Amino acid sequence: MEDLLYVKELHVPVFEEKKPEDKTEDQWKLLHRQVCLIRQWVDDNVRNHIENETDARSLWNKLE
Repeated sequence: MEDLLYVKELHVPVFEEKKPEDKTEDQWKLLHRQVCLIRQWVDDNVRNHIENETDARSLWNKLE
């Protein structure tokens, strides 16, 4: 999954602690929501614990 995030260039919201200066707040929120696509590969018994997450970093941490 980590490799997929890098290939799709969606790794920044997961692995960076701060918003890049070249991103607006709206762009940053959009990136976080795009990363949440990883929920589709999560097993059903785990999904209910993360289904409301919209922050990519916290979603990733919960999955770990």
